[in-house]
Amino acid sequence: MSDRSNSSQGRPHRIVVGGGGAGGIELVTRLGKHFRQHKSAGGVSITLVDHARFHVWKPLLHEVAAGALDADKGGTEVRLLVDDKKRLVNRLGNTLKQYYPQLLDWFEQHDTVVFFDFLRRWPTLKQAKRAHKATLETFFRAHNVRFATVIADRVQAIRTAIPLTEDPAVITTHQLLAEALVEQLQVALQAIERFDEEIAVLAPTLPDYALFEALPGSGPILTPRLLAAFGDQRERFATAEQLQRYSGVAPVTERSGKKSWVHWRWQCPTFVRQTFVEWAAQTINKSFWAGAFYRQQRAEGCPHQVAVRALAFKWIRILHRCWLSHTPCDESRYLRALQRRGSPLLAGLASSDS
Repeated sequence: MSDRSNSSQGRPHRIVVGGGGAGGIELVTRLGKHFRQHKSAGGVSITLVDHARFHVWKPLLHEVAAGALDADKGGTEVRLLVDDKKRLVNRLGNTLKQYYPQLLDWFEQHDTVVFFDFLRRWPTLKQAKRAHKATLETFFRAHNVRFATVIADRVQAIRTAIPLTEDPAVITTHQLLAEALVEQLQVALQAIERFDEEIAVLAPTLPDYALFEALPGSGPILTPRLLAAFGDQRERFATAEQLQRYSGVAPVTERSGKKSWVHWRWQCPTFVRQTFVEWAAQTINKSFWAGAFYRQQRAEGCPHQVAVRALAFKWIRILHRCWLSHTPCDESRYLRALQRRGSPLLAGLASSDS
C-alpha cells in the first residue's frame, strides 16, 4: 500500500507492507535497496507491520516453509524472558559497581532471593554497616545459609567494608535504579518459573519423553530440551549428519586451493547447540564410554570445550538411531558393538588397564 498524496506537498511517499513473513521481509529489503540506489525518486518512508515482535531468520526459511519449524513459537517467548533476565542481571551488577560493589563479592549468585532481599533491606553500604550482628545472622539463617563460617565471613566483610563513594547524588540515583532493576528481575524470574512449571507438566505427556528421560545425565531440565531439539517428525532428519549440521555441533571445513581450515558453524540455532553440548558434558561422569571418549580426547591435546563438542557429535549419532527406531539407549549394547568393530577406544582402555 502506497500513499502518493504526500508527493504534491513535498513530503516523502509512505509505503506500508503488511506481514513480516518471508515475502514481507524480502519486499522491504528490496524496496530499501531500490530507493537508496535511485535517490532521484524522492524521499520514501517504508514501514513493515506485523503481529510478531520478531522476524523469521532467513537461514531457516526453508524449514518454516516445509512445516518443520514453527516460526511463531519455537520457544521464543521463554528465551525472551531468559535473555531479559541476563540483561537485567548485568545492568544490576553494573549499577552496583558504581556505588555498592561489595555486595557483588558477598554473594556468588546475583539472581537469587537472598541477594534481592538483602539489597532491598540494606540498599546502601552505610545501612548494611549499621545493622546489628544478630540481625545479619538472623537474616542469613532465614534464607537457608546454614554454615556458620559463611555467615561469620559475610558479617566480617560487611563490618570492614570501605565505601566506594560518599557522594549522596551518586548513591541515591544508583540506589533507586538498583531497586527498580530488582523489581523487574523478580517479575522475570516469576514468569520463567511459570514456564518451567508448565514444561514440567507437559513434557511427560509427549510420546518420546521416556526415550530421553532414560539418558544418562538428562535430568528434569535437559530432558525437555533434548526432546524439543529432536521433535517428533522423523522425516525432518533422515540422517544423523543432517542433525549434526543443523544443530551446529558439526564444524565447517572450507577449502581454497591446497589450503583448508575448520571453523565454528555460525548459522545455527544456538540454543539447540547449547542443549547438546551441555548434556554431553553431563554424561562424562555418568556414562562409561562417554567418560572414556572424553579422556581420550583430552589425552590427545584437545581443550575441554573441544572435547565436549566432539563428544556431543558422537552422542547425536547414537541418539538419532535410537530416536528413529523408538528404541531406548542401551550403553551395554553400544559397548558390544564397539568391541565387535575393534574400536580403538576400547583398545586404549584395555591397554591402560593392563
